[in-house]
Amino acid sequence: MKPLFPPVKKRTDYPGIYQILSTLSVCLPDSLSKLQMSLDKFTVIQYKDTVPADIVFEFTAKLNPQGYVLSINEKGIEVKYSDYSGAFYAFVTIQQLYNSTLKAFPYILVEDWPDLSIRGLLMDISRDKIPTLSTIKAILDKMATLKMNHFELYVEGFSYEYPSFVGINESENSLTLSDYLELESYANQLAIDFVGNMNGFGHMTKWLELPDFHHLAECSHGFWHWGYHFPASTLNPLNPQSEQLVVKMYQDMLPHLKSTLFNINCDEPFELGRGKSKKAVHKYGLGNVYVDFVSKLVAQVNKYDKTAMVWGDVLIHHPEVLTKLPPKMIFLDWGYDRGYPFDNHMQMLANMKVNFIGCPGTSSWNSFSGRKNDMMETTKNAADNAKKYGGLGIITTDWGDFGHLQYLPFSYPGIIYAGLVSWGDSDFANTLIEPVLSSWLGQKELAKAILDLSDYSKLENKYVDNGTLAFSSIMFVDPALKHPIFVKRFVLQKALHKNRLSFESGKDIHRLLNNVIHSLKTLVPNNEEQTIVYDEIMQTIENIKIAVDVNLVINRDLLSDCPTLVNQIIVGLESTIIEHQRLWNIRNKPNGLDRSLSRLVSLKAIIQSLRKA
Repeated sequence: MKPLFPPVKKRTDYPGIYQILSTLSVCLPDSLSKLQMSLDKFTVIQYKDTVPADIVFEFTAKLNPQGYVLSINEKGIEVKYSDYSGAFYAFVTIQQLYNSTLKAFPYILVEDWPDLSIRGLLMDISRDKIPTLSTIKAILDKMATLKMNHFELYVEGFSYEYPSFVGINESENSLTLSDYLELESYANQLAIDFVGNMNGFGHMTKWLELPDFHHLAECSHGFWHWGYHFPASTLNPLNPQSEQLVVKMYQDMLPHLKSTLFNINCDEPFELGRGKSKKAVHKYGLGNVYVDFVSKLVAQVNKYDKTAMVWGDVLIHHPEVLTKLPPKMIFLDWGYDRGYPFDNHMQMLANMKVNFIGCPGTSSWNSFSGRKNDMMETTKNAADNAKKYGGLGIITTDWGDFGHLQYLPFSYPGIIYAGLVSWGDSDFANTLIEPVLSSWLGQKELAKAILDLSDYSKLENKYVDNGTLAFSSIMFVDPALKHPIFVKRFVLQKALHKNRLSFESGKDIHRLLNNVIHSLKTLVPNNEEQTIVYDEIMQTIENIKIAVDVNLVINRDLLSDCPTLVNQIIVGLESTIIEHQRLWNIRNKPNGLDRSLSRLVSLKAIIQSLRKA
């Protein structure tokens, strides 16, 4: 019995096979014309206007939304569907059942539908790394194999080219509106909703750095957070020009995309109530000031007959204002660390009749290779509680904090797991990650290496939120050219003293890295993509090794005891800076690379200064 991913709701297997004698004939209704792209990629197709044909599609109104019934017997392949999504998902199942050697399909009856209506992925294209269109399409292809149906590209700053702001981001090599429309068409053929995304409250640093908009900052001189100073990032919600700016930004995307959803984000307005809105927040409460501004943005989205999506990190702490939310809005509850209380939050939102989506993460960022435990716990909890409390679905997020230093394949396990648990039963989905990843990569050794490396944080002596101890060696490096090296060295030393990696943990991680290298020793890639993935894995191993050694050197004053190790770190960083550039340019646009490298370049200078000291 051939396994299907994600597992189907009902299947009955029968003895026998349906063999294709020549080309595969398909009777495709006009309403399913978008399916032709995928059919043509599958094999040589002969399209027929009438039956008989090898594959026949039959519209049937009384089916679960996005569901289908697939029957394969001696008469051929029959698909019953009630919408395009159901027909497409049936075809995904057909592809998995195909035996290319025999040119045959097994006799089977499948009844299938998803547990959650929205099963999505959000990719960060605003922290330095903007993928090429071919990279994004390859991700959409992989999502389609898991019957995922929602995709967003996270936009803050200038990763999207705004036609109304000529020249504002010409150096960014941003994605254009025509790029978006091309991606939308491609995604829609794969039954994936391509959803616009644009931040317009917090995370406005790049806009507020510009002279024309700096006066709109809540705190013009920036703010202190986590013991560090940050530039202004939040709009002043009391200034009407703030709304006018965001509305103008919206106009460059909202009218052009077909999706009925639009993500306005509005997360992490760190300065809110600490600057120009301080008196209003003191008088009316932070929640009310936040909701008043966000409601204006939601109303703008509603004018285009779209539903706004809003991150819930502010609102969840001010439940007293939830009743003031506009009805045509979706609450996005996000949490990326184990133990995040999706259950409590979703129960409260359900009781208040607020539409919501759970948003876990791939946990690939701030780690080089992922944090598998956190990924799995947050994703399972988000999916299980969305099902329990009537949520619309889940959207797993893939961020790029501090240089977007993780390579794409290390996000795959989180994407796969989200696809599996949002479609069906989550109880044994963890056992399916490796076989699905192996099918994506075509080499089980590569899949195992990625999953083994995603477990290294379990070997660390201390759990940290939203990252790993090893990655602290990168996270707390100051990349600013204006700051002298002794200041950067002091900041890093202070931070790593608080995030101390034990010598035993360092040894355990090194042992893991060596084991993974040994497991790939005899691997022979079969194609160009496998060669790229292999190189990305080897560079990830080097990145983790350098980060561990930096932590050990700085925290244990190993400079005098082990100058060889210090020299190895410097040589490793020199090699890494060169290799990171090469790997970056394979999947991504070139702009942003210098920013991604800046922490590595600064770290090299810091370690060199230690040697001189």
